[in-house]
Amino acid sequence: MKILVSEYVLSTFKDHYLELLPEAYAMVITSAEMLSTAGCDVYLTISSRAPRIQWSRVVTVNSEEEYYYLMRQARDHFNWVVLIAPPIELIKLSKIVNDRFLGPSQRLVEIFSDKYTTFLALEKCEIKVPKTILVEGSPLDQLDLGDLSSPYVVKPALLAGSECVYFARNKSEAVEFARRVVKCDPRGRALVQEYVSGVHGSISVIYGK
Repeated sequence: MKILVSEYVLSTFKDHYLELLPEAYAMVITSAEMLSTAGCDVYLTISSRAPRIQWSRVVTVNSEEEYYYLMRQARDHFNWVVLIAPPIELIKLSKIVNDRFLGPSQRLVEIFSDKYTTFLALEKCEIKVPKTILVEGSPLDQLDLGDLSSPYVVKPALLAGSECVYFARNKSEAVEFARRVVKCDPRGRALVQEYVSGVHGSISVIYGK
């Protein structure tokens, strides 16, 4: 079985995402090794500008335009495509590879790429989540945090890698950080959430067919 593991940052080397490179390398190599151990022929897409990666089957990418072209071609050359990308790009790429995407449905990709719709989905399933307020459009000086208790976390709805995420000790800081976040978020939305103390955790899952 031929599987393409494609990570957007490693494949396009876009300047504004380069801080994510260490995480990108780790996820790509871990995924490739796991799938290879399972008996799959694993290929990687890697930018020609990226440092060399220790993998024998590599598809070299020279530009973002070429990357999207190659992903359209991937549907005809691979059984499955594993996609790793920031939210907006993941939504776009999963539509391109369509039924070759080794992952959830397009609807679920769109829901869980957006932090606010993720919050609503988890809340509907009665999974405990921090109290959250969506900020968009309204004058931020009049921001009503309701019954949220400080401190707060202010974050964009559609970014990854902790980009534009702030810790606010009080309402005035939350308002100031929300101003920054709405300018940072691709769709101009910010989330203000109650801060939850504890140990940071992260999990990566390949959602199979």
